[in-house]
Amino acid sequence: MNINNKGSSSHVEQAAKVNNFIDAGSQDISKKSHTAANKQASAEQISSLSKTIDNTFEDLASKPDVDLEKVAKVKAAIANGELSLDQDTLINALLEFHKK
Repeated sequence: MNINNKGSSSHVEQAAKVNNFIDAGSQDISKKSHTAANKQASAEQISSLSKTIDNTFEDLASKPDVDLEKVAKVKAAIANGELSLDQDTLINALLEFHKK
């Protein structure tokens, strides 16, 4: 009978390779499920943000473009001499606004 230890060591090496392969596969699955969870969380955040934006646009659409009551008050104040404007300050404010 011929006993050879080489055969048993190759089985150990093959078993190690199989175990490494299985470990790598389970890590890939873990990474994929983690990535899927991140994508789902991102999708939920985007969906929530989208709903918030939609609600904001609906709210803005229900309001008038110009506050006509405020315009009437300013016109009346100008007509009655109750509102005075410093032209230099106004011009500088306009210039600063348009620099941005």
